[in-house]
Amino acid sequence: MSEINMGDLLREARVQKKLSLEDIEKQTKIPQHYLLAMELDQFNILPQEKLDPYLKDYTAAVGLNLADLMTSMTSQQEPEEKLNTQEEKIDTVILPKTHEFETPEKDESIKTLEISPSPSPITSTRSSRYRTKESRPSYLPIISLCFATLAILSFVFYTVWQQTKQSNQTKTSDYSVVSSTSSQVSEESSSTSETPTSSSENQTTLTTTGSGDSLSVNVENANNDVEISISLAGAESSWVSVTNSEAGDGGTLLTSNDNNLTTKLLSGTTSSVITLGVTAGVTVTVNGQAVDLSNLASTSVSYITLNIK
Repeated sequence: MSEINMGDLLREARVQKKLSLEDIEKQTKIPQHYLLAMELDQFNILPQEKLDPYLKDYTAAVGLNLADLMTSMTSQQEPEEKLNTQEEKIDTVILPKTHEFETPEKDESIKTLEISPSPSPITSTRSSRYRTKESRPSYLPIISLCFATLAILSFVFYTVWQQTKQSNQTKTSDYSVVSSTSSQVSEESSSTSETPTSSSENQTTLTTTGSGDSLSVNVENANNDVEISISLAGAESSWVSVTNSEAGDGGTLLTSNDNNLTTKLLSGTTSSVITLGVTAGVTVTVNGQAVDLSNLASTSVSYITLNIK
């Protein structure tokens, strides 16, 4: 008689019902790996507190009764257990001694021959085999757990690596931006530092028009303080005056000993007239810029009108 264990009965009942493990899981809420363990007779995998409820739910799902199933399994085990509990009897066979080869020296009348029983085959009961199967450790959950752990570690490592790579790229980009900004700031600083020199050189612009004994000079980009300087060179003396200036309107006589007049226009002045008694040998500057006197043809008194803008 072929041996049929509980797992085989459960599987055959499920197949007859044309149900899959997934269908049983939906009905009983029992995880598929526990259903498979029961069909493989690996009951030691199941939690001890869940063993009876899981068996009851599974048998009900495939149309079996757990109590009847356990009774049937017990009845199959009883004959085998009785067979294993029988004691072996030792038979003693006593054979009478034959006198055909009797010698005078020997007075033995009976010779006893004991025949030991042949060893009987060891037959294990269904319960002992069930206990053996339960004692065998199952490595399937451990292997599955190892693979899951390895997958999680791989994912975490890949995520950390990606974040580190992006962080390095961001730092490199920020460093480039900072370097570029620093370069631009340096260039702007250089341009700014050069600007005052350039603007100071072109601070005041003079535009001269006219001829004969009268010139008109437009003074642009002048500061609030307009400084006028008149120098005498190549002539013995010359009377000069600057209106609306700190020197007053009375004028000053320049000589070889006192050959320079420097004054500033009054604040808010928009126009001033410079009078030169002698043109030849006289130099006029406004804020350091020389006034072009080449168009003055008069050998006597000449007039220069300053328009401050």
